[in-house]
Amino acid sequence: MLAVRALRAHAKEAASAGIVAAAVAASIARALPVRQDGVIQGAGEPMRSRVVVDSTAPPVERLTTAAQALFGQGHTDAPWDGWVWLEGARLKAEADQDAVRVVAARIPHGIAVAVYNTSTAPADLRIAARLGPARYTVDRLVFEPAEVSAPDRLPNVERLQSVLIEAVGMAEKPGRLPPGAGAVYRFVNQASVASEAYRRAMRSISQVSGAAASQRRKLTTALRECPWLLTQVQTLLKEKDPEPALKALHRALLTVRHAMALCTNAAGLGRMGKSRAAAISGDLADLEAALTECSVASLNLVPSAREQVDPDYPHGRSKVVVAVHNAGALTVRAVRLWATGTSGRVVEPGDAAVFDALGPGQAASATFRVMGPAEDASESGSGTGAAASEAIVGHLAYFRASAPAHLRFVCQ
Repeated sequence: MLAVRALRAHAKEAASAGIVAAAVAASIARALPVRQDGVIQGAGEPMRSRVVVDSTAPPVERLTTAAQALFGQGHTDAPWDGWVWLEGARLKAEADQDAVRVVAARIPHGIAVAVYNTSTAPADLRIAARLGPARYTVDRLVFEPAEVSAPDRLPNVERLQSVLIEAVGMAEKPGRLPPGAGAVYRFVNQASVASEAYRRAMRSISQVSGAAASQRRKLTTALRECPWLLTQVQTLLKEKDPEPALKALHRALLTVRHAMALCTNAAGLGRMGKSRAAAISGDLADLEAALTECSVASLNLVPSAREQVDPDYPHGRSKVVVAVHNAGALTVRAVRLWATGTSGRVVEPGDAAVFDALGPGQAASATFRVMGPAEDASESGSGTGAAASEAIVGHLAYFRASAPAHLRFVCQ
């Protein structure tokens, strides 16, 4: 069930780039045979293209929607709907090949870059984004040719290695797209996300009044270190050495969890209205998630969860593989991997797989059985349908700086 293997960080992402459209290839392979190196036969040699985006330049005029810019007039639906909004301030973006169309836009706390391969050959891409100083999480959504005109399910989403920009500079990510396929790359400054979540939480706490005023004071006291810690995080995440930032991040995680416990207890004891407590808890959960994303990015951990139909399992069962690759330079202790199901789906075993340590370049994985309805997974054979993806959640937990981190991510 468990496997730990050593992998080289750079090779991991390079290999990932070669299979950026794994789900796409499955649908195209019937017509186009594929060699062992992943190059599609009969579609010509791969076309190389460099895509350059400048987020530091003034926005450019937006004449069409993102879908129309990529796919042509008449297209209103977009495969990325519900995952990212590409109608924000349009950024200057260019590809050195006419067959590669590109649209880039500002999103909250970052940018998104959409690319579409209109040629009959695979496209080997190099996405080069000029960004301001920060540490960014990066993920990529890949969509098949059929999803361009009829987006009826959530395409594959893959997490990539984080990028550190110490001063204004370029962040580069590779990727290969089959003919007629596309992808959206999303770069997010999670420290900025955390700061906004903290402000929302404090606004919610400030609205607690009357008999519950004492609970407002307790919550405010529990979070009194957060402004200073978040300021430290914003600064320290821009440095190459992740240790100082991790100490501030995990200290902040402890204060947030303390406040969450106080909020839960106040609601349970009737000292605060349940609706108000739920609103505060939601904001605090968003803050915890953003801080955890910052920690994962600092350590350069790359988690994944994939659901697959297994012919050895009876009908209605599948398996999910939860994994994490340590692409960073620090050893991570007390690593746990597990999965949970919703919508009537049960994951077995219910316990987490535990790894004492995950060193640089190593990966850990655990396989779980999934029971319950998975019609999309059964029909597609890959478990990438929206119903299957949304029903299973992968979990990664670990300790750093004497404090735990817990990341939740959607299974594909």
